[in-house]
Amino acid sequence: MLVKIHSQVPVLEQAKQDTIDKVCGIVKKQLAVAQDTPVNGETMFGDLGADSLNTFEIVMGVEEAFGITVDESSAQEIKTVEDAATLIDKLMNRDRQGRLK
Repeated sequence: MLVKIHSQVPVLEQAKQDTIDKVCGIVKKQLAVAQDTPVNGETMFGDLGADSLNTFEIVMGVEEAFGITVDESSAQEIKTVEDAATLIDKLMNRDRQGRLK
């Protein structure tokens, strides 16, 4: 269920930032990135030195952290933190909708 606040802005936007922040932490951990290295939604995994195996490990970390399953074709499209966060929110919303039916 999407809850609106007084300004009619969906609360879902806050959840997305939370998702981005959590993915940033996963990326830093999986790639052993220094804590003072900036990682945000636009950060490309390749710019942090990630190869395809590292990206696979990030996806596995995301699956574990969020309790979701990412199919292989979707996983191959993830290049940035934002890509991962958008996919996570989409999968979690789909799962929520499925439970409501």
